[in-house]
Amino acid sequence: IVRIAVSFAALFVVPGALARALFFPPHASSLERTCRVFALGIVFVSVVVCAGFIPGISFRGICVIAAVLAIVLGVLCLRRRPVETGPAPVEDTPPGEVKRGLADGISPAIVAAVLFAVCFVALYGKGELGWASDAPDHVSFIRRSVDSGTLFPRDSFYREGDGASLDPRKGLWHPVLALWTYASHTPADRLWRAIPSFMAYFALCVFLWFAVELCRSRWRAALALALFFLFYAGEGFPWLAALGFSRNVAQVLLWAALAFLIRFYRSSRREYLAGSSLLAAAGAAYHLIFPLLLATSLFGLFLYVTFVREGRGWRRAFWASVPILLAATTAAIVPRFADAPGSFN
Repeated sequence: IVRIAVSFAALFVVPGALARALFFPPHASSLERTCRVFALGIVFVSVVVCAGFIPGISFRGICVIAAVLAIVLGVLCLRRRPVETGPAPVEDTPPGEVKRGLADGISPAIVAAVLFAVCFVALYGKGELGWASDAPDHVSFIRRSVDSGTLFPRDSFYREGDGASLDPRKGLWHPVLALWTYASHTPADRLWRAIPSFMAYFALCVFLWFAVELCRSRWRAALALALFFLFYAGEGFPWLAALGFSRNVAQVLLWAALAFLIRFYRSSRREYLAGSSLLAAAGAAYHLIFPLLLATSLFGLFLYVTFVREGRGWRRAFWASVPILLAATTAAIVPRFADAPGSFN
């Protein structure tokens, strides 16, 4: 479990923290900073793993590239001109931000560590791996990917497989898990069971941040989180135990992409639009449910900016963001359809 934790930090957390410090303003709530780290970490590892499409680049080579890029990000952060401290701009101060910390000054880092530990213990070893699900199929794909050194092995077993075509149900999340498995020197089934322990805290933070940005009220966001624990996807809290599945990770990326997008509408900061677009590309590359959910969300935003008086101020930013999001999503899903078997298309 230590190797899994170290590789998770090296592949996701550290690069995400460096990218956050380099590309985003420092003034933000602790919740938003945590979500930025996770979201940018996902983007980082998704981009890095694509190096495996280059002939001759193995998982070891991908790890070397990831280390080099992380070092470059670190150097750029150190060389960046220090930002003057001061009060946060109005548009960067989300409602409900607790300025003095919880419990009269407890460090947010301590609170975050405690909450992460609670989620870790509650979901330790709970990754779904029963015969009633298709989890063994996903685990076998990851194991075959690591053994063969190929991001998308064509000879992995699945029911409709012909040994020559790619499995159309597998997206970029599976090579990411294969890289995590390789870097941690851990059996694929062991990693699969541990995924919820590491991802649940960040998934809950992303959902809460999305709710805060959408509702503009910490109390409404807290109510949304309570309803999430009770009813989300018809399961509530146990849904988090299935975070290894790309379909569920894509939903988490959707919350993050929409939270970044709403921040862009309110602040007009381009880095938020860039973050939303990169998350849209990653989500579409992970699972095809993402473009459907994103299209539904954009249609809802279209109705809001068109027919609701309060939404008219977002109209210009909305129409500026739609082509970029559609381009990012299309660029991610076209390769999947191009190499999928005819029956899938």
